Amino acid sequence: MRPIQISEPNSNETVFGIDLGTTNSLIAIVNKAGDVEIFKDEQGRELLPSALSYENNVLKIGYGVDQNAICSIKRLMGKSIKDLNKEGLNFEIDHESEKVIRVKCSEEKYLTPVEISAEILKALCERVKKSTGIKVKKAVITVPAYFDDSARNATKYAAKLAGIEVLRLVNEPTAAALSYSIEKNNNSGIYAVYDLGGGTFDISILKLHQGVFQVLAVSGDTKLGGDDFDHLLNLIVLDKYREKTGETPKQLNSLLIESRSVKEYLSNHTMAIFEFNVNGKPFKCEITREEFEQAISPLVNRTINIVTRTISDVDLKIDDIKGVILVGGATRTPLVQNSLVKLFGNKVLNDVDPDKAVVMGAALQAHYLTCNPKDRNILLDVLPLSLGIETMGGIVEKIIPRNTPLPVSEIKEFTTYVDGQPAMKIHVCQGEREMIEDNKSLAQFELKGIPPLPAGSARVEIEFTVNVDGILTVTAREKATGIEQTVEVNSNFGLSEADVQNMVNQSINSFDEDMKARSLAEAKINGNKLIHLVENVSTDQKLKNLLQNAKNALQGNDLNEINNTIAELENSSLELWGMFKKVCQTEKKLETNILSSIREGRPLTGRDGALTPFIKKLLEASLEGEIENHLLAESEENNRRNGRNGKTLRTSAGSFELLTPRDREGSFEPQIVKKRQTNLHPELETKILSTFASGMGYRDIASHVEEIYDHKISAAEISSITDKLLPIINEWRSRPLQSVYPIVFMDGMFFKVKEDGHCVSKCMYNILGIDQNGRKEVLGFYLAESEGANFWLGVLNDLKERGVEDILIACVDGLKSFPAAINSAFPKAEVQLCIVHQIRNSLKYVSSKDVKVFMNDLKKIYRATSKEIAENYLLELEEKWGEKYQLVVKSWQNNWENLSGYFKYSGPVRKLIYTTNHIEGLHRQIRKFTKTKGSFTSLYKQVYCAIKKAEEKWTMPISDWALTISQLDIFFPARLKIELN
Repeated sequence: MRPIQISEPNSNETVFGIDLGTTNSLIAIVNKAGDVEIFKDEQGRELLPSALSYENNVLKIGYGVDQNAICSIKRLMGKSIKDLNKEGLNFEIDHESEKVIRVKCSEEKYLTPVEISAEILKALCERVKKSTGIKVKKAVITVPAYFDDSARNATKYAAKLAGIEVLRLVNEPTAAALSYSIEKNNNSGIYAVYDLGGGTFDISILKLHQGVFQVLAVSGDTKLGGDDFDHLLNLIVLDKYREKTGETPKQLNSLLIESRSVKEYLSNHTMAIFEFNVNGKPFKCEITREEFEQAISPLVNRTINIVTRTISDVDLKIDDIKGVILVGGATRTPLVQNSLVKLFGNKVLNDVDPDKAVVMGAALQAHYLTCNPKDRNILLDVLPLSLGIETMGGIVEKIIPRNTPLPVSEIKEFTTYVDGQPAMKIHVCQGEREMIEDNKSLAQFELKGIPPLPAGSARVEIEFTVNVDGILTVTAREKATGIEQTVEVNSNFGLSEADVQNMVNQSINSFDEDMKARSLAEAKINGNKLIHLVENVSTDQKLKNLLQNAKNALQGNDLNEINNTIAELENSSLELWGMFKKVCQTEKKLETNILSSIREGRPLTGRDGALTPFIKKLLEASLEGEIENHLLAESEENNRRNGRNGKTLRTSAGSFELLTPRDREGSFEPQIVKKRQTNLHPELETKILSTFASGMGYRDIASHVEEIYDHKISAAEISSITDKLLPIINEWRSRPLQSVYPIVFMDGMFFKVKEDGHCVSKCMYNILGIDQNGRKEVLGFYLAESEGANFWLGVLNDLKERGVEDILIACVDGLKSFPAAINSAFPKAEVQLCIVHQIRNSLKYVSSKDVKVFMNDLKKIYRATSKEIAENYLLELEEKWGEKYQLVVKSWQNNWENLSGYFKYSGPVRKLIYTTNHIEGLHRQIRKFTKTKGSFTSLYKQVYCAIKKAEEKWTMPISDWALTISQLDIFFPARLKIELN
């Protein structure tokens, strides 16, 4: 993390703190005594309502605006007209405006949200001028933590229109933390900022360490606030009025105003008298605090649930929170405070007026910037959404992930796609999806002047820098020439917290589709690269046929077909070493190929190395160095060179004539290539096991060994060597397992193997577990002679014998007889059938003309927010399609109990269990290693090698595991055998 400038050198100018709020705004300063002083209006009021109206072309701000005033304009800061949700607005929008939002203030007057915010800022400045005669020129202004760069830029521009220079934009929860001065008393730790305003609820988790505040996470509910408490109190009064009179009053606006007063009174009293006039007649009723709290209890509980979830999101426990800071007038409600005390104990901090906490923090930060005291502090915030760029095929490469602390600077390296590419287009985007069209576009620019190098040779650094105000700067730099292009991103529309959460939810709900689209795009890119390489260096007829097959596959969107044809082309091209010799037919081609290899960071040896000529030069240069050192050491014996001996050296990149220097005394013993060594890789058995583990069959290995190592060996000998794996495999398959696996995936895959001279199909079932630490582990693989309950009971009993006592959720793809078997072996386990498999199986029996409509009806079911809603959609499916596709509908109904389990979970748990993607990913890895037909014993060994290769990469917990295990602990109490942390 880079240092942040926290002072304005030699500045004696007064800097103010401003809370530009959604409902109310304030302005403050730190006086000479070191206390925060909030400026008041002529009536002594500190709060300025963030409202504007025009009456007879006279502008009014704050108090005194008419009932049609424009309020909550902050929600529209940085937004564009096309993304505006017009529902719920209390003002009219100019519908003729195509881009910029223009709000109707009067018959002839329209203002943008930036201009309205500027007027509110001017009103605050006028307070200061009337009180002190000082003109506000510089300020620290607070913004919501979820504001993106466009909304932050809009805030700065509003300040500019008001004549204010913004020294720093500070996140509201961070400013609230400053108001408690916790950073001054060595109070390092984790703090929660609970902000319950008039219309929104926000929770922020802050970390304070050595005077540095860092926002770890933000969450909330944009449709929950103190105004909802007022409306619920209204309903209580309306019920009492109807009960007494049988009528409904029409003056609801005046009733709402009275409700706010009664709500505030109940914060300090157990009972209040509610009085208002209806048609000139007075009405009076009693409201108890108990009645009020009973009404608002569900809303308060909702905020508490959000708090606990947010804490869990950052892998923390309630006990880790050192203090809870209250912001917003609604936090004065006793039920809110009591609920927080119940959750956090005596950690709730309420010494500062919650209406003033944010502006006090802003004023203190302004004071620190100008006075530069020793106890100053630094503010760090987080990105609301990931930032990245578009790469080939429309794939998004994330540069900075969401929730990364600010300020931050990240660099990633990219390269060119075609030979001689002179420029590179940089498309900057924001969002969580895998493909560019599903994310928010921020900016596009072009880096020109890239040297004309072969494809993949140029190196372009893309640097993303986000400052403390959340403003993004993107720099593209070509490393060889130093040419660079920089752009500061000023997007033309922004995102609210609800927008951010919606984008995150979309990424979760669309995870499967996104990954399929990304996999397809990546496969096409890699396929085209390979085709380009092979076309340039090969005239082999076999490769030409494979090339055409690959090209045909790339014209379509069948991922399996593309992967299979490309894999076949890749394997064939790698086996034909003559292809590589043709690359080096001319000196120019040799230089180009070596340059590309080095620039790509490839090793000098091995199948993907810089090829035979470079290895020859390297080894001969090393031998020359060795003999020079040897002769220098024997200088007293007058030993000298005695020419060179030539011998054929075989390497994994081909064979060549190696010239080895000699000395007259015959005492020189070269080390890099010994005297009688004719093979650069003498450990033959190790190499055979290695090539077998990489997926080569017995005959392929025999051919490979003969060509590269000049050693003839039969397939039977290779089988004998690889049989050394069998005891290792048997030991691995019988190893002890952990006692509890929260999630277990079970799925099968079919292979063609030779048995008694015939090619037959065999099904092997793999068991993949997620342990309590979130790490993947293959528990075993089993040959299925049959798929009945007895087979599955045997598999599950094997797991029990090896130590597994409990499985929380077993995810399968519709395996027959499995539910009965698992209920017998692990009666407490839940069975979750894979939704994706159910959909695939359903669509097989649907007419092509009906597929699109039928699929949309299925989406309503599996994307429903609850099981009850999904069941209603299932009934609609039966009514609409039951007669035409009776078997399909019946399949959903029969499997519903095991299909619908995931509905009760949220977020990461639902995403994890409703498909078997994790085990299907393992199967793809296994397929790469088992492409050749052989005996079942050979397959058995290859599957083991493939699994061990896959497990090498499983070093970290799966995504969002902390939140997943916390949620599972709630649904399966006392069944997990670890302490959550």
